[in-house]
Amino acid sequence: METADQIIKEFEYYDARRANWLEYFAEIARFVIPMKDNVYGNRSKGDRRGEDLFDTTAIHANELLASALHSMLTNPTVMWMWMSTGDFKLDSQDDVRKYIQDCVQAMHSVLNNSNFQTEVHEMFLDECAWGTGFLMMEEDDEDVVRFTARPIYESCIGENNKGVVDKAYRSFKWTASQILEEAEWVKNIPEDVLYKMKNNLDEEWEIIHCVKPRPNGKTRAKVRSLKEAKFAECYVLRQPRITLEETGRYRFPFKTPRWSKISGEVYGRSPAMKCLPEIKMLNEMRKNIIRADQLNTAPPMVVPDDGFILPIQLKPYGFTFYRSGSQDKIEPLLQNIKLNITQDQIKETREMILKAFFIDQLQLRDGPQMTATEVMQRSDENLRLLSPSIGRHYNEFLKPVAEDLFDIMLRKNMFPKAPASLKGKQVNFVFASAIAKAQLSTEVQKIQKALNAISGIASVQPQVLDYVDGDNLTKYVFNALGVPQHVIKDEKDVKDTRTARAEAQQQQARMIEEQHAAEVTNKTAPALGAVE
Repeated sequence: METADQIIKEFEYYDARRANWLEYFAEIARFVIPMKDNVYGNRSKGDRRGEDLFDTTAIHANELLASALHSMLTNPTVMWMWMSTGDFKLDSQDDVRKYIQDCVQAMHSVLNNSNFQTEVHEMFLDECAWGTGFLMMEEDDEDVVRFTARPIYESCIGENNKGVVDKAYRSFKWTASQILEEAEWVKNIPEDVLYKMKNNLDEEWEIIHCVKPRPNGKTRAKVRSLKEAKFAECYVLRQPRITLEETGRYRFPFKTPRWSKISGEVYGRSPAMKCLPEIKMLNEMRKNIIRADQLNTAPPMVVPDDGFILPIQLKPYGFTFYRSGSQDKIEPLLQNIKLNITQDQIKETREMILKAFFIDQLQLRDGPQMTATEVMQRSDENLRLLSPSIGRHYNEFLKPVAEDLFDIMLRKNMFPKAPASLKGKQVNFVFASAIAKAQLSTEVQKIQKALNAISGIASVQPQVLDYVDGDNLTKYVFNALGVPQHVIKDEKDVKDTRTARAEAQQQQARMIEEQHAAEVTNKTAPALGAVE
């Protein structure tokens, strides 16, 4: 690992590269997410923010989109992630299906019992505004995992040759008392600095946190120490230049989903960036309307006076004095202030902002009365339109979170024993979010159309149904629609049910034959007696 001077130099290099982005972030924070308007760190804690805003359309649109992402991708009430071997028949085996179900339920339980749901919502707010989310995932002794969401402007990120974010430099401030609570750090602090900290516990110190790939990093199976792990991690005290801790990580701890990204750029671009001109224009339009209303309601007045004329007051309730003459009276200086801004212009601009944040696709518009099926179809269509925009979330956020969580829980022995059929098999994560289900519903609709198309033929030639594998078709539809696994019977239960049904049918057939034979005997017996 490099020295403290090298880490600080690297941080300053990446910090200089994002200078243009910081200006962009500051402007967006002012209009879209004013509560986090502290890009340059010059705001005092608790000060008022957003006082120069005259319209909050963008703020509400950003919150709605973030809430929609939270609901569609990481809803705490649904199983939004699943595991698969890629082999449909293997996944359908009872022991494999039960193992996957138990593992996934355990993972969802851990996430919901941690601070994941609160922090991920903050990350979505940041991503929708600034285009890049920044969520730190760490192992925790009490809650298994712990998450920390920070605005992207507090960190610098870098990509590898595949466009994957694998470097992060984070700058933050801690008080001396907080630093002294880290036992590993105290060991590396010189005596003179330690003395200064102990004598001023409330003084803040800047710390640089760096995580990046180690050139010769090793996997968990081959590593003997964290200092040989795949990713190097270091905490450095910026002034004075002291390395507080040097360690490593097996997996990259920062999850950085980007809404969209231009080739060659590292940071993402957001819906707010796309409609920033409309956001600023709407704010200015609302500001001018309010000022015009104030001038009409409380216009500046002119008052006769022999002493002076200046200054001229052009604000509401302002008084301008003039020398008395033929018109010694108090009257408004400006009257009937009119603007060429219409409500239609404001409405049009507001709708452009809402469209940029996909609010028109997330909410069903008022229209003719529809059936429940039509409502579901329109909702699925809207979600499918969103899928390209948030497709990056699967690779840059959901998959890394699921894989890291599985790795942590596996090391903690929090999963049941895997069935023998999974030995040597690679298990991957798939995601059953609302958007994924909307995409799969298209396949279900194709199946329904196909069955409807051949139903007429089947009524004439029933043998055509031999081409349909009813069991596998049912399992596929259940998986596509996200039917909970605990309501689906095991293969053994299904076989037992079919066996019992067949035995009942055979018994009923025997009873009918016996009854028919008895009726025949009763009818033929009198005739035989008469012949005798």
